[in-house]
Amino acid sequence: MLSHDPKDRPSAEEALKHPYLEPAEQQFEMLCKMGNQPEIKTGDVKSDVVRMLNSNSKDWRSQVNADVLQYLSTNPMKGRTFHYQPSWTDCLRLIRNVKEHWQDCPRPRSELFYLVGDPQEYFLNLFPNLPVEVHRIVRSCDWKERLDLKEYFI
Repeated sequence: MLSHDPKDRPSAEEALKHPYLEPAEQQFEMLCKMGNQPEIKTGDVKSDVVRMLNSNSKDWRSQVNADVLQYLSTNPMKGRTFHYQPSWTDCLRLIRNVKEHWQDCPRPRSELFYLVGDPQEYFLNLFPNLPVEVHRIVRSCDWKERLDLKEYFI
């Protein structure tokens, strides 16, 4: 927005779609919808977006309490545990899965349930730069034109 050349500046509409200016609900919804994209689900290494997201070699799991990660990765109704990899695409999958299934079934270990509290607040506090980074990556490619993502970009 501070570029000297006006053609290098975003429009007001584009600027208002930036995560810095969007409410937490919008940021969280964008992350969840990103986590539901087919290439993210499969970890498609042919996808530029997947490669850019996973170029950050920091293991996101190290930022999550081990008991909480185990808790969020377990589906008591199906009796199985998902094993999320250190890739940031798997982080987006976890965020999406927690949002979609948080209220599905009763969960044991209520202390962990209350430690997480509101998943939106939990994840945005845990990964405060993730919405900005995801937005930057998607803005650089044609994914911003996808029907389920378009509202967050243009």
